Amino acid sequence: MTVATWNLFHGRTQPPTRANLLGAFSAALAEREWDVCGLQEVPPWWVAGLAAGTGSSARMARTSLLRSAWPRAQAAIHDRDPERIGVRGAGANVVLVRPEAGRIDQHRMAVLRRAPQRRTLHAVRLVRPRGRGIWIANVHTHNRPESQAAVDLVRALRVARGWAGDERLVLLGDLNLTHPQGLASAEGFAWLHGQRVDHVLARGLRSDGGAYADRVQPRKDRTMSDHRMVGVRIADA
Repeated sequence: MTVATWNLFHGRTQPPTRANLLGAFSAALAEREWDVCGLQEVPPWWVAGLAAGTGSSARMARTSLLRSAWPRAQAAIHDRDPERIGVRGAGANVVLVRPEAGRIDQHRMAVLRRAPQRRTLHAVRLVRPRGRGIWIANVHTHNRPESQAAVDLVRALRVARGWAGDERLVLLGDLNLTHPQGLASAEGFAWLHGQRVDHVLARGLRSDGGAYADRVQPRKDRTMSDHRMVGVRIADA
């Protein structure tokens, strides 16, 4: 199974594209190799479209409740010009699961912090045709200072470990840490792959090759998001 993570930069490109980019982001995701993908900084009104465009099931955890008090107005503004809202808009973390990965049996969510920005952890338990269950946890930690990202990560690892019990567990996302290996190891996790602040950690699993860190560029003069999509094929340790 291949797992991936991508921060969508609130559906924006570099340099800016002043148009609705749901179709472009859906197409980019559909073309990449993954069975389960954790997304961060997703406009909440995109979730159904991303799931449909990639043939996947989706589970969402809002990361900004106050800013989502007027979702229809935000969506209308965002569709015309994502830059007018930028990072100030409503956001969500999302897990997409393609049918080959198995059936979603559970979805859990926990708030890691409420200030200065709300940060959440969420996870799905997958039931596969053969073998034991596997948990995929998705997180976007606080980014300033880095010590706070470390606090969020340790909390996330411990909460996810409590949900999973003895079952296999992947935690991925925008960790806002360039070197999470030490923290991961101290909590019983192995680092499988990563690039800059986006990483895949696991317990009871190993990398089986097929790792990538792709800059998504539909055109030479445009880069989708300010993060690369990071993925890795996993197998039992």
